[in-house]
Amino acid sequence: MRIAVLLFGCDGGRSGIGRYARSLVEQWAKAPGGHQWIVFVHREDLPGLVPDPGALDLRPLPSWWPRRALLEVAWFQVLRGLLAPFRPDVAFLPAGNRRLPVALPCPSVATVHDFASLHVPGKYDRARMIYIRQVLPWLMRRQDLLLTPSEATRQDVLRFTGVPDRRVRVTPLGVDHQVFRPEARRQVPALRRRLGLEAPYLLYVSRIEHPGKNHVRLVEAFETLVREGLPHHLVLAGPPWFRSEEVHRRVRESPCRDRIHLLGVFPGEDLPALYAGADLMVFPSLYEGFGLPVLEAMACGTPVACSRVSSLPEVAGEAAATFDPQDVPSIARTIGDTLGDPSRMREMARQGRTRAAGFRWEETADQTRKALEEAATGASMSGGGTAS
Repeated sequence: MRIAVLLFGCDGGRSGIGRYARSLVEQWAKAPGGHQWIVFVHREDLPGLVPDPGALDLRPLPSWWPRRALLEVAWFQVLRGLLAPFRPDVAFLPAGNRRLPVALPCPSVATVHDFASLHVPGKYDRARMIYIRQVLPWLMRRQDLLLTPSEATRQDVLRFTGVPDRRVRVTPLGVDHQVFRPEARRQVPALRRRLGLEAPYLLYVSRIEHPGKNHVRLVEAFETLVREGLPHHLVLAGPPWFRSEEVHRRVRESPCRDRIHLLGVFPGEDLPALYAGADLMVFPSLYEGFGLPVLEAMACGTPVACSRVSSLPEVAGEAAATFDPQDVPSIARTIGDTLGDPSRMREMARQGRTRAAGFRWEETADQTRKALEEAATGASMSGGGTAS
């Protein structure tokens, strides 16, 4: 079977969606399962998305293919002609909440990671919201199968798009347990020296985005804890995103600014040690389709405190301390109470490792492959992915 994989809207591997796409491609490169995987990708994104092509049939995009979001969305509608010569049996779109075509020459399966913008006012500008509210649901209805990383996102898809229940299924994300593991603690002293970070620290791994990722309330909660005597620093790791300048400005204005570290785009090879060195990973996002850093931190043996909204309770289970992300005192109290109970933190670390062990990229890739096979044979009851 010939499977076209369309790595558009995947941020060169630098975001959660990018890491999802890269992780699946890595699995299929190692174990193609008898299929031909034809991967379309921007040439400059190859290092971040397809570092080792293995058995994949790479097809770097032509130089004229646009990179800007709105232009690429427009050009995305000519995919039918781009794919037709390769005669794919099915196409996979890993960033289905960003890029979807009107029609393809084959059935299609798309992953919808979240509908966060419909839950977080002000997350995106007006033009993008028109696309998300009025165009994306129509495009989603034209796909043969939709995959979501969580039941929370699945329910959003059913609610906002009108896609039939039978054509939306959950395929949870995974963790690379060869990378994210407690042994990463061995690299912590060297990482601390490089960062000049000798104090104990709280960590938040997420793109710097306002208001959706909720950095400002976390900074306010941190200030409260510092006034109460907390010795920790706060480390924020992630690339700049929409309205990131507002987060940077709030940090500059903070009386604790000397104890808040904005690391920017952080090297993936150092991320396990960054998790492992934290006393607590705090994840205060206002809405998540999955929340991969929660599991990665748990896999490294780091206790986690996170929001009790959207998908996060189903991902973290009973292994994390939770709080109301809209309530600064709730965030501060949960962090303070957790840090103040060493025996509880040890138990959270143990439970977290057990929880994370149940999520593996091999399983995600296998479930996704089965969905692609189903769509290719028409067993998914086609929703119009091949419509003209």
